[in-house]
Amino acid sequence: MQFPDKSSIGIYFDKPCENEFYIKCIGYNDFNYVKPIKHFRVQRFYTLHMVLEGSGTVKVKDKTYKAKAGDMFFIPPYVNLCYYPDENNVWKYVWFEFLGDLSEVYGEKMGFSDDVNVKRCRSFEKNVLLLEKIFTDRENNKAIGYYDVLSVFYKILEGNVRKTENQSIVDGVIDFINCHFARPTLSVPEICDNFNISHSYLCRIFKETVGVTVKNYITKIRVNEACRLLETTDSGVKEVAESVGFSDDIHFMKVFKNITQKTPTEYRKSCMYPLG
Repeated sequence: MQFPDKSSIGIYFDKPCENEFYIKCIGYNDFNYVKPIKHFRVQRFYTLHMVLEGSGTVKVKDKTYKAKAGDMFFIPPYVNLCYYPDENNVWKYVWFEFLGDLSEVYGEKMGFSDDVNVKRCRSFEKNVLLLEKIFTDRENNKAIGYYDVLSVFYKILEGNVRKTENQSIVDGVIDFINCHFARPTLSVPEICDNFNISHSYLCRIFKETVGVTVKNYITKIRVNEACRLLETTDSGVKEVAESVGFSDDIHFMKVFKNITQKTPTEYRKSCMYPLG
């Protein structure tokens, strides 16, 4: 692994919280240098940790777990918790700190519950590469976009979700949307026709599985891609709008500000320097 040779790195995001889901911070700790906290405490947010190397102990309420490289542990807010590395095999881990109504739902989708706070991470090596890039870019003074981090979180979520028949259908719909969101004519009826399912059935299983409506998901994908283009290109606002599936740039600007709380121009200016 090629994580920076630093004891602790935190990347914080100064963006307005969203009710559904919002990542406050992503961080990396190497306990060869960081002093562990071995007493019980309480946090006001959710965290997901991925252990990169070493091993340690995780205590949540009255349960005690061992966690090692390749494991993840999920901790909800306002519970007694304590976690620390083994003295002869200290761990390194990456952690996400987040809030929002979907936080608990995402934990459940990955298989966490009141009785399960530690589990193996599927696609571990693939996820490590994605995380390495974030922290390597940070060390090289490259801007770390919020939606870049959000995308990595969703890839970890997707790789660890427990599959059902409905999940398989929803996964196919998500892939379809990801391939066609740049078309202004993309619609829910078209998706239903493509998958030969009814409108009501798709809307129900999509909301149950993803936590948002199909229409809202398409909008968020378009805005996420618009954020990426604003961060990484010099394209004008109208060109960005057309590139992500908005035929009306005025409507695009209204939707963009409603989701990000910033105009496209304000967002681009805020990404001109590294965050955190």
